[in-house]
Amino acid sequence: MINDLKYSSRERRVVGLDYKNTPTGKVLILCIGADCLIIKLSCLDCVPKTLKQFLADETYCFLGKGMSNIVQALQSDDIQCGTGIDVGYLFARILRKPNIEGYGLKELADEVGMHIEEPIGECPDWNARVFSME
Repeated sequence: MINDLKYSSRERRVVGLDYKNTPTGKVLILCIGADCLIIKLSCLDCVPKTLKQFLADETYCFLGKGMSNIVQALQSDDIQCGTGIDVGYLFARILRKPNIEGYGLKELADEVGMHIEEPIGECPDWNARVFSME
């Protein structure tokens, strides 16, 4: 699965990254374009070597909200993240608007004229053993 994700990123070296520490376990979310891989770390006996190598690969830029916290959480699980950049920091530098660094994803999208619909309904069931393909 990691190889599939890497293949889809041949041209794009930016990977969306999120990490959820829920009461029932830890979840790692990796996204490239419209493709996402959700890994329930708490269901693994150990973190696969290919996943560790992918996250440590400094030729990829891992982009997310609150990256310093995510990198720190991953390190506590003995996972190194090669290049993690906070999306707010990146937007603030590119747009030359330091005041937007703490914005959430919806507010950042608004800054560049994109409209993001807030998901309606319940949050995903992070306790599920298998997620849907959607």
